[in-house]
Amino acid sequence: MVRLKMQFSQIKILFLHEWRKDLRNKSSLFATLMYAISAIYVCFLSFGAKQNNVNILVWNSLYWIISLFSCINAMGRNMNNESENQQSYLYQIVSPQVYIITKIAYNTVFLITLTTITFIFQSFILGNKIENNLLYLFSICIAMIGFSASLTLIGSIASKTKNNATIMAVLSFPTLIPVLLLALKLCKNAIDGLELTSSSDEIITIISIDVISISISFLLFPFLWKN
Repeated sequence: MVRLKMQFSQIKILFLHEWRKDLRNKSSLFATLMYAISAIYVCFLSFGAKQNNVNILVWNSLYWIISLFSCINAMGRNMNNESENQQSYLYQIVSPQVYIITKIAYNTVFLITLTTITFIFQSFILGNKIENNLLYLFSICIAMIGFSASLTLIGSIASKTKNNATIMAVLSFPTLIPVLLLALKLCKNAIDGLELTSSSDEIITIISIDVISISISFLLFPFLWKN
């Protein structure tokens, strides 16, 4: 019980450390956000610069394409935030399990915030014909858990190589495609106005993939940590 409380305390401290680190590097945060906003605005101009001029299925596809690349871009910027001295210090004071869980938790919050802002901005610029917005936002949240777990582990692997960006791009797409396809199907149900109970199969599958992704990261990261 005491050990569990200590680990929770370490997770809380590391989470706040990640938050303060991003606050000190505001230019990177704004660059990530502008990446998504610029892509949406280009789509707005491409479709005649009119609201509600985009087919809802195209709207959904555009949203997930923009979100996918925004998430990969964000995690690519985030994976080299710590110097070797900081990594060595963290190696001495926390376990790899505590570190990776904190990273996944923080990146999940970050990606959910990023994709929610993207959703709001795209709804404002391109219009919004989604019948069940709550289900759509819920699908974003559970998908981002899987995105975070996969991209955090891949980012850790890529940070050990010289070609970080290349490794990040090559490894991320195959691991994210299952979650992406299920999220697209779940969002289609939200567009059609279906209730949460009608989408239980997709929700359970996405959550199962999230659990598997977190478990794999939890088991494999200690081997990366030692290197």
